[in-house]
Amino acid sequence: MTPTGGPFEATAPRARDEVAEARRLDGELEHGLGHDVGHRAARLRERPRPDEQVANDEQRPSIPDPLEGPSEPLYWPKPRAARVAMDRARSGRQ
Repeated sequence: MTPTGGPFEATAPRARDEVAEARRLDGELEHGLGHDVGHRAARLRERPRPDEQVANDEQRPSIPDPLEGPSEPLYWPKPRAARVAMDRARSGRQ
């Protein structure tokens, strides 16, 4: 014989609802991941094989990586005195 009116009896329906919600969300997540995996597999099938990629890369001109930046700085900052002198020369002031 089980006692009734225990401290957990009132939370049982709520716990069942939470478990059902967790299972539903887990199913949605699993479906979404399966969907993403299917798309990734399709993209992988569209990609050329590595040996084909090497042949294609040899024909393509090399493009510098924009994240690496230029090999030399494009701008060398001038000392303040030189900038002031250049500004004065341009404006005609002494």
